[in-house]
Amino acid sequence: MIGTIPTPPDPESEWDKKMAIGKLKDRGTLLDQAKDLINGDRKHDYGDARVDFAKIATMWSAIFGVPVEPFQVPLAMICVKISRHLHRQKPDNIADLAGYAGLLELFLPTKAK
Repeated sequence: MIGTIPTPPDPESEWDKKMAIGKLKDRGTLLDQAKDLINGDRKHDYGDARVDFAKIATMWSAIFGVPVEPFQVPLAMICVKISRHLHRQKPDNIADLAGYAGLLELFLPTKAK
């Protein structure tokens, strides 16, 4: 059974004050950062995400003894980012989470024309 999920931080936490939550002029900043990462730095550093996720899925399948599909890799990484964010709230957790969510688009079926 999954353990108890910690409560969110106090709205007046030090992190909130530091980040001036609620006072951001552009609320898409982290989304823009995620888009830049998955289309720039990360793509350059790690190559095509579909290929990378296929390699990771193969390794996880061997380690866990159950089939893991490439589309499941970004879903699992989103869970990792949520868990880390529950421990310590950092903007890069959200940017990475958004990046993994964006990469899920690679696994959507193509739209019928």
